[in-house]
Amino acid sequence: VAKLMAVVALVGAVGVGGSLALLTATTGPVTNTFTAGKNLTPTDLKLDEYQLSDDNRTANKELDRVNNLQFKNLMQRDEMDKDPTVQIKGTAAQCYMFVKVTGLQELKNKGITVDWNNVWVKADGNDSSADGYYYYSGNRGAVPGRQNVIDPSLLTYDTITPEDGYFELESLFTKVTVEDTATIYGANNNIGSIKAWACAVQAQNVDSWEDAYTALPDNFKNAQ
Repeated sequence: VAKLMAVVALVGAVGVGGSLALLTATTGPVTNTFTAGKNLTPTDLKLDEYQLSDDNRTANKELDRVNNLQFKNLMQRDEMDKDPTVQIKGTAAQCYMFVKVTGLQELKNKGITVDWNNVWVKADGNDSSADGYYYYSGNRGAVPGRQNVIDPSLLTYDTITPEDGYFELESLFTKVTVEDTATIYGANNNIGSIKAWACAVQAQNVDSWEDAYTALPDNFKNAQ
């Protein structure tokens, strides 16, 4: 009887033990939320210039700016206004600014030159050609202690189209000159063309314009 009672008690104990929950400890989740900082978007940047007056030589600042000009009926000793200008929104991120220009060398070979603003500096190291990449080295919107970095919120030049939210850097160049010896024979002959593109590269986590230069996107480098 004693053995039977012991067996019954043991079975009962196992049954009770199997129904008891183990003691546990848990925590709530660790949540990591990622949000983008102030960045650059395609609408933050534009590049345009003034239209020409009826003389086809002088900028008309009363007209809307455009990104396509035709200089017609060129003659030796002509001087023409030309002010392609990078504009950036004041709300954009700090950045390095680059432009790519083509067609300059072809025109230079024919005796047609441009007056560059010296704040735009050749970046690609190829001084044998006027074409190529240039970076902005001026003081407009300059970030204290960070050379060549633009803070758009510090820009104060909003004279092209006031209060449109865009602020301008110095124009790439100011005029085009046809030299005395320019080879521009033939009426209405197509002499050549200048094309320019602008690209801003975020300054955060980028230490220098050289570093930014290596990060230029392919669609900018391959533009034609």
